[in-house]
Amino acid sequence: MRINIYEEELPDELDARAITGVVKYTIMGKKYFGLRLYLKSPDALHDTLDDDNRSAITIWGPQRKVATLLWAMAASIEPELVSRARGERGSGSSL
Repeated sequence: MRINIYEEELPDELDARAITGVVKYTIMGKKYFGLRLYLKSPDALHDTLDDDNRSAITIWGPQRKVATLLWAMAASIEPELVSRARGERGSGSSL
């Protein structure tokens, strides 16, 4: 499966309203983590003002795996930014 998100669908502000974490437990007691990014939705998609049927993408998996995936995605786009965030020097550090 491939999912394409275009610039005009991204939220104007990437804050707590646009990005949320969800924790879910399976029957076996194993904890899974979901990181959800809400996308812009045209008003025409909502029946009422209080309708929160917004478009979103959720990445599910063990919390460490989801976090590692997001770091790897960020590193592929902005290696210097990720290196600074991790307190490292130079570019090209692997995760």
